[in-house]
Amino acid sequence: MGLALVPFTLSLSCQLAVNIDGLTDQKCEANQKACNGRCVSRTNPMTGCALGTCAPCVLPHAIATCGPTLDCAVGGCVGDYDHCIGTEVGCETDLAHDPVNCGTCGHICPKPANGKPGCSAKLCAVGGCDRPWEDCNHAFDDGCETNLDGDDQNCGACAHPCPVDRHCQAGTCAN
Repeated sequence: MGLALVPFTLSLSCQLAVNIDGLTDQKCEANQKACNGRCVSRTNPMTGCALGTCAPCVLPHAIATCGPTLDCAVGGCVGDYDHCIGTEVGCETDLAHDPVNCGTCGHICPKPANGKPGCSAKLCAVGGCDRPWEDCNHAFDDGCETNLDGDDQNCGACAHPCPVDRHCQAGTCAN
């Protein structure tokens, strides 16, 4: 048995041919399309909305829906992700770890003293320290507060004190 192709007029100058041999009456209603030999809704993201495919809508870190123009769109975000960029790419921003979108879209973490901004669990944090500085007390408010090259209690590393008769010089306990 040959394939029966039925043209559907989309505009005055375009036609779309869809194989509908597997359908009992060989046509789908106006709000449906043929997928795998059956009619499916054009508003179902599991069958690609009104797109010319039957593949499901897949958007990163997002719950897909069919948008107002029946294309794949973001219906909601999963986990700590949000849709901060203006294009429909899914939920591309990790609010728990992005220092320029920390906790909410557009919340920029300030640069800590002697370090780089970071974001952890949706809160601003020290993202890294400039050498020879380190964040030994793990407090964001004072940034990277310890100079490992000259601190007798944190010489070369946090919580690495020099003996009583030595002093920290260039990160090493020396006489």
